[in-house]
Amino acid sequence: MSDRELVTILDSLARRRQKRIVTGKVRGGKRSEIITIGKQGKYLKYRVPPDPEKVEDIALLPTIRAAIMHAKNGKVEVKKKDFREKVRRRKISTLLCIVLDSSSSMAEPGKINALRSAMDTIFLDAYQKRDRVALVSAHGHTAEILSKFTSGVDTVKKVADRATFGGTTPLAIGISTGLDLIKSKLSTEPNTMPIMAILTDGRINTPSITGGDVNDELIRLSERAKEMGVRVLVVDVDPEEHGIILSEIFNAEYYHAEHTGEESTFTSPIYEMHAERVVGLLAISGEKRGVLFRNFPEEAIDAAIETVRGAGIEIDSTGCMYHCDPERPEEFCRECQLKSELGILNTVREPMPVEVVEHDISPDELKGRIYLRFLSVPGVFARANRGLLFIKDVDLLSEESASVIADALSSGRNLLEKDGHVVEHSVRFSLAGSIGEGEVPGALKEYFVSVVDGKASSGIETIIRESLYRNEFTTDPTGYLKRRELEKRSMGARMKKAKNIVSSVEISKELASLFTPDKTEIIKAFAAMRGDNIVGINDIIEASKMLAFAVDVGGNVNEGLNAAIREKLRIPLVNPEIRILFRNFPEEAIDAAIETVRGAGIEIDSTGCMYHCDPERPEEFCRECQLKSELGILNTVREPMPVEVVEHDISPDELKGRIYLRFLSVPGVFARANRGLLFIKDVDLLSEESASVIADALSSGRNLLEKDGHVVEHSVRFSLAGSIGEGEVPGALKEYFVSVVDAREIEEDELILKSVLGDKVGYKESVRRARAILPEVSVLDTQLDALVRACYDMGFKGNDSEIKIMEYARTISALEKRHTPDMDDMVSAIAFIGGKLAHDPETDEGIERQETDGVKADG
Repeated sequence: MSDRELVTILDSLARRRQKRIVTGKVRGGKRSEIITIGKQGKYLKYRVPPDPEKVEDIALLPTIRAAIMHAKNGKVEVKKKDFREKVRRRKISTLLCIVLDSSSSMAEPGKINALRSAMDTIFLDAYQKRDRVALVSAHGHTAEILSKFTSGVDTVKKVADRATFGGTTPLAIGISTGLDLIKSKLSTEPNTMPIMAILTDGRINTPSITGGDVNDELIRLSERAKEMGVRVLVVDVDPEEHGIILSEIFNAEYYHAEHTGEESTFTSPIYEMHAERVVGLLAISGEKRGVLFRNFPEEAIDAAIETVRGAGIEIDSTGCMYHCDPERPEEFCRECQLKSELGILNTVREPMPVEVVEHDISPDELKGRIYLRFLSVPGVFARANRGLLFIKDVDLLSEESASVIADALSSGRNLLEKDGHVVEHSVRFSLAGSIGEGEVPGALKEYFVSVVDGKASSGIETIIRESLYRNEFTTDPTGYLKRRELEKRSMGARMKKAKNIVSSVEISKELASLFTPDKTEIIKAFAAMRGDNIVGINDIIEASKMLAFAVDVGGNVNEGLNAAIREKLRIPLVNPEIRILFRNFPEEAIDAAIETVRGAGIEIDSTGCMYHCDPERPEEFCRECQLKSELGILNTVREPMPVEVVEHDISPDELKGRIYLRFLSVPGVFARANRGLLFIKDVDLLSEESASVIADALSSGRNLLEKDGHVVEHSVRFSLAGSIGEGEVPGALKEYFVSVVDAREIEEDELILKSVLGDKVGYKESVRRARAILPEVSVLDTQLDALVRACYDMGFKGNDSEIKIMEYARTISALEKRHTPDMDDMVSAIAFIGGKLAHDPETDEGIERQETDGVKADG
């Protein structure tokens, strides 16, 4: 739409037909028209004044005609009852309240250009029509009044131009604030025409009350605007016209602001980051290990190689053209042998070699050539020695060149011969390459440990990660690019440090036996990249996923399932807000995992009563503890954390307990599980009555027993988990279970690793430490904003999903001993909480669509 159309819409909103005559003072303007009494405006008609004593603007001829009607003897006498006053039409000032959506999603270059153009038009027209303008900005979790109603339009425009963008979209709060401003002004100027212009992209995601429904709030606000007589205009800057829905809710005029600038130039960093880590691991790990990249964009590979080159990884060298290692005299070239014999060999620090060659490289280019008796032109092997050799399009490499590379790797030497003269030097480098749809030449097959396929990484976590990066870019493109540059530098610094410590990284024989020596060395490099001196389960699992390793020996899958349950049960034990269901897990694995939790020795501070009251929470004391506290005889004891397991046929009375004397009761499951873990088997078979009792206890935090007018009450605060079959969670409990862990979705290799390493996890210590850290863990505002935007992109339903995800991210951050969640924590949290939402057919379609789009874009 053109700017002229926007002005026309504003004018049409300001024109309203009103039959009543406005009295009192009004502000002049050039947009709205009223019928009024006074000396300003165009004479329209006359009327009989309600108070002839107060007529200021007499309509002379009508007054004389009225007097003639009662003239006597031809004598006309004008009396006060004959007075007629003029009724005029005049233009007055309009109240124009602008509500600006200043959330992060509005910061895209195209939207900014469309927004600025629309705002310039509105401010110019308001200035010309002498409107009074107010400005409200909505972002984050609140709305801010940037300017109250003023005729100084230029001042308001300057304030608007300085507005910053970021945070979520609490547009309902902004509209409510704008209506409050208008209401306040109308109390002193009831005859003024109020208009509200909402400038947004229509992507509203934050209610005014946590857990509220945004659509319900908007509907209520639309009714309020109608009652106040406020006309609404929605200016939509979204290219997909999301703002139409808002205009329909408010029965508002709609204007679509066209994008006038260039579209976002965001490119996904996922492939580049993946390639950086893999190439970096190879550069750190040493010799002969090779990884192939399939379906990776060439620019991602090139960027990763440049990151490794710029990392500043150094090696000790003799300074010769072959980068001979001073610690390996048996591999010295002829020059270094001679220098060593003469005692003049030096050690220098030099950059680790990184060589990139095309698939059409010839054997002579690889090997080099002799040009004098003992001198040679160094080839690729010489330049890459003790570094990294990257071959592009390995599947197109000639068999001859492939054989030359294989011979060099197997022998560890490069031999040049000419006219009976021989030049020989060491060949020891890491190997990597890219590959198309073909196969690795036969001679080289055994030298590539793994093929990393870009398409295989286009799963839900990749889509979430890309969404987070995209939203960060749209919020602050310059800041995003700077941060990516810092990430590259940080990656380089970690590579450099890892190169220095990788030789000292230890791995147990038990773990090393799972992999070939080549893979073991890369896993040790992975641990070094994380700054670890000992290879742990996370190093192995993440390295296996990243490099598509397969475990080489068999393992107990059932024990792996047991370990998977134990691992996930740490989440609700640390944070009771996170409640988890386990689907398709064998009952024996569940029982074994629960016994592990019971035997872990996790303890709590308690008053020693049957309800395990918390000494730090006197407001939750049972009657017995209240009395002991008043008498000063309350004690604090350490006791095992309660772990209660119930079957699906548990009755409400068994859950709640019962009174058997006036103030005494038989404790139920709630009492026994308080401040511990309650595990329900086969939640889908739980009766609706029992489900409602559990839901009521969770929502109120109390358990109430009544009998014959007597009441016993105690606190209810426990972690909740359960198993589930093919059915669904009873309705009353649906909102309480955050996510579903499905045994069928866990990779068998991961289960085998868990089965071998599960007993190595310090269960008690990890839970104790995470519980202590959790209160101090906080999610940054920028992270929360990115989280909300990712939820929107993924199509997750429910306005409180970001709260559950935030809690999960805080929990796994605490388990990793971090006080602020990192990108991996956020990605894991969004993917994990999405497990529950994935059972929503509408959400399934959204996720499936995102995955399809992701693969299409990646391809």
